[in-house]
Amino acid sequence: MGPGAYFLIHPLSRDRVYWACVTTADRPDLRYEMEKAEVARRLTGWHDPIPSLIAATPDDAVIHIDIHDLDPLPAYVHGRVALLGDAAHAMSPDRGQGAGQSIEDAVVLAAALAGETSIDAALRRYDAERRPRTQATARGARTDGRRTTSAAAHRALVTMIRLMPRALWLKGIAADGNPTWRWQPPHLTAPTVQC
Repeated sequence: MGPGAYFLIHPLSRDRVYWACVTTADRPDLRYEMEKAEVARRLTGWHDPIPSLIAATPDDAVIHIDIHDLDPLPAYVHGRVALLGDAAHAMSPDRGQGAGQSIEDAVVLAAALAGETSIDAALRRYDAERRPRTQATARGARTDGRRTTSAAAHRALVTMIRLMPRALWLKGIAADGNPTWRWQPPHLTAPTVQC
């Protein structure tokens, strides 16, 4: 987390990683001729391995995706039409709940259709059950996104790090300065099949 942005790194198999830089856009639908160069510019001075990851990424592998959330809707149902997923509650990824909430929508809708005597009753039940939970999650994600990209949040994090005992930051670091842990991709083997 840094001033105005945060950077995610997720290990993948075959010594690959997925990374994402999340920041507030200067204006909607803004695109850069060289997206990778813009990310590198915005993150100048950030600690390793961030600059190395950006530099090692092919230019055409950087994908710029605008993230939009949705203000709360008064209903997810109109007549016999039910909205699910992003159509009902598009949210920022700050809580990692978008896909999960969509799956929950489908499960709750299926249960309502199976458990009610009419489609109208099932749709009312679905709407009543899903709106409070998904809208609270979306509001929380929006708040988290504002909080994690704010300059104040970055200052608070830096202050907290400076106040923490050095021993907490050295935990997991060997005497030679290398981490004592390593992430290794899972080793997959072919299943044994007996006939």
